[in-house]
Amino acid sequence: MSTATENATPLASTTNMEANPSSPFYLHHSAGPGTTLVTQLMTGNNYPTWSRAITMAFEAKNKLGFVDGTIPEPSATSATYTIWKRCNSMVLSWLLNAITKEIANSVGCLMQFLMGLNESYSNLRSQILVMSPLPTVTKALSLVLQDERQRSIQVLSQPPYPEQSAMAAIVDHEALHSDCGQPFTQEQIQQLLSLIQPNITNSSNSNPLVNMADTHTWSLVSLPTDKQPIGCKWVYKIKRKSDGNIDRYKARLVAKGYTQVEGIDYHDTFAPVAKLVTVRVLLAIAAMKQWSLHQLDVQNAFLYGDLHEEVYMPLPPGHPRNVEHGLVSKLNKSLYGLKQASHNWFAKFSHALLAIGFTQSFADYSLFSLSRGASCVYVLVYVDDMVITVVSPLDAPPLVTASFLVIVLFLGRVRSKIVSLSSAKAEYRAMATTTKEIIWLHSLLSTFGIQLPTPTPLYCDNRAARHIAANLVFHERTKHLEIDCHVVHEKDQAGLILPLSIASADQPADIFTKALGKDRFLYLCDKLGIRNFHAPA
Repeated sequence: MSTATENATPLASTTNMEANPSSPFYLHHSAGPGTTLVTQLMTGNNYPTWSRAITMAFEAKNKLGFVDGTIPEPSATSATYTIWKRCNSMVLSWLLNAITKEIANSVGCLMQFLMGLNESYSNLRSQILVMSPLPTVTKALSLVLQDERQRSIQVLSQPPYPEQSAMAAIVDHEALHSDCGQPFTQEQIQQLLSLIQPNITNSSNSNPLVNMADTHTWSLVSLPTDKQPIGCKWVYKIKRKSDGNIDRYKARLVAKGYTQVEGIDYHDTFAPVAKLVTVRVLLAIAAMKQWSLHQLDVQNAFLYGDLHEEVYMPLPPGHPRNVEHGLVSKLNKSLYGLKQASHNWFAKFSHALLAIGFTQSFADYSLFSLSRGASCVYVLVYVDDMVITVVSPLDAPPLVTASFLVIVLFLGRVRSKIVSLSSAKAEYRAMATTTKEIIWLHSLLSTFGIQLPTPTPLYCDNRAARHIAANLVFHERTKHLEIDCHVVHEKDQAGLILPLSIASADQPADIFTKALGKDRFLYLCDKLGIRNFHAPA
């Protein structure tokens, strides 16, 4: 009798779970595999809206735990395995009903691949499933290989058993590769791993754990029950000199930002970087006036950016307290890999510059200037690299000639993406695009205290386009021109530009747009000042 009672208990328990409406294993009689939970299917371009809708739908049905992993799969011998599998299959069918057929087909292949992984990849599987958008099978395989390489490093960092030491060395030697495609040697691996050992003092401050402790990158806390931590991993690299010899070993802790959820783990991600034309203008002016130039790279730049969202991360491998159960790091600073890292770093750096008197250029938000009397300092920021130039009282702002501006325009030239039925319209639109670039360059040059004394020549080999610029009522074909193109006429009348004629045979732009013969090609190269350094003397 006792045995029969014990065998009946699990069955009664599972029956209660299926019949209790508050249980996540409860399925209403109207629920079926064909149920559609959201009105708008996911197309790949509406993920944020779709994600919120599908999340609320699963919460309403008490099935969100099957998606985010908080209701794990029980063992096959468990009494709840059958009802878990039934509910999980129902949730998968609801998910497939909420996406387009094209995405569903790709998701089906991805799910087959992920389900084929063993349980040691359960965390990685969950991270891939919450990525936005879902990756392809090739991308998922790449993530699995990265995870395997990371595990190889972690295994090597722990003392193996004596009989396994030789095998561990062989496996890691074959699995780990440097940035040039060659495998790391055993000595190089040990050098890289020594960077994250907390008991090793390093006078060069290259220990990333020490750097992150100094900048208060995180606080050690217990993980709240309603939060999911994002993963992290070490990325190792060998920096080499120009001659190929090893300069230094580098280890960087990178957060797995691809698992972040928009609106929860991050909001703004955009960070301006210096336009290449701005870099060229700054270098050209500095070369003309022989200004001093300094280039610098901010070490661990992203660690200075303040993090405003509540983001949790497991303690990294090598941390002295990463074995304590339930202890995670609450990030205070933007770690490399976070989607908002570059945004937060630039916000912190630009705020610091503005606080001490720098002015941010409206032509390029990554350019800052500071004037003190007759001296000026210019700072151009590109992520964590920057160029600094100082203008002394003896260096007055240079006189920029029209030829300088023409060279800059060629360096920053872009091809038109619009097909026109009229050659005059195409040429006039090209003039309009160039005029807008000239206006922007005037604004940029004003940041350096430079004003052009004469109108900027704008050469065009199309007579009709030049006549339209001078007279908007030239002929009937002008009625097809868009209003924004008439900026050419406006700036011509304002004296900002000066449309001039140029013979088609002397048009330097042809080298970018036409197939030319050798003689014409070499002639235009010479006209642009391009030299072949490898040509025989």
